[in-house]
Amino acid sequence: MLTDFATITTGHHFRGRVPSTEGGTLAVVQMKNIDERGVIQADRLDRICPFPRYDKYLLRQGDVLVLSRGTRNTASLVPSEFPVAIAASYFTIIRVRDDIILPEYLAIFLNHSKTQNRIREMVRGTTLPTESLNNLGKLLVSVPSLERQRLLVELDHQCRHAEKLEETIQAKRRELVEREMGRLV
Repeated sequence: MLTDFATITTGHHFRGRVPSTEGGTLAVVQMKNIDERGVIQADRLDRICPFPRYDKYLLRQGDVLVLSRGTRNTASLVPSEFPVAIAASYFTIIRVRDDIILPEYLAIFLNHSKTQNRIREMVRGTTLPTESLNNLGKLLVSVPSLERQRLLVELDHQCRHAEKLEETIQAKRRELVEREMGRLV
């Protein structure tokens, strides 16, 4: 079970909108900061001024954030170079506390289609589904050897890199067609 090697908490609950402040020193991860691949767009985080006891919500390198509302329960890894930040309450924060599993592997595992289907089955509510922390903690996680986890993480990294390259090639092709058609029109 997930709780055998990780702690599970939620992000900070803001009353209303996140009180974004220019010059704020504390970044806030929100749903809008997660791209379709589950990557946190750190350069787009809103900033706020620290509040009392904010430190208990601070994210750490290797934390896995799971969107716990809506239809997309994407898992996102907090990378090594990341600003001082907290997550909003619609994220479940999974912090690996045992070195039998790599956080990068856990994020890949949670994003796999079969795992996503299991998570969807756990979701409660109809209009705005919210996963239950208790249910998520009971999720069975396959934990291969660390060597195999590293290989899977590297393969995933290479696949993501290849996807970005393919997108760049497609954009260049569209640009070429536009330019050449522009000369004819």
